[in-house]
Amino acid sequence: MNVRSGIVCRSALLCLLFAGSAAQAQTQTAAQAKVVRTPLYDTSKETTIEGTVASVVTTSTKGMVPGAHLMVATPTGTIDAPLGRYVMNGPRAAVFTPGERVTIVGVPAVFANQHLFLARTVQGAGKTYQIRNQHGFLIQTAMPVSARVNTLQGGAR
Repeated sequence: MNVRSGIVCRSALLCLLFAGSAAQAQTQTAAQAKVVRTPLYDTSKETTIEGTVASVVTTSTKGMVPGAHLMVATPTGTIDAPLGRYVMNGPRAAVFTPGERVTIVGVPAVFANQHLFLARTVQGAGKTYQIRNQHGFLIQTAMPVSARVNTLQGGAR
């Protein structure tokens, strides 16, 4: 009987340990489930702004979001639209000049205490540049939308 009671005690102890760890895992999972992260780019908040290019910043300075920035003068003030690292580089780089009228579709956001306008598309000088996809991720080439369609069609042959 002594051996049998030892096995029963060990089995009971193992069951308690497993039950305790399972309860702890459920508590951690419930706590983690309460953390809700909202996306920075929310298409339901997408708006269109029109304005004049005040300046084009091709090299970001300390404290700025990395990449090129389009500073656009609107009736309500100057908007900082970060365009990322790719839009102003390469053979099909976007070209914006101060004084040019632009239309930008995007989402206003606050990032690192900076008020920004996350541009999805920028239209100016008869061309529309796609900067971000519908989820807000930067696109690595900034060729005009019409050139992108022609390239895709040509590649599908």
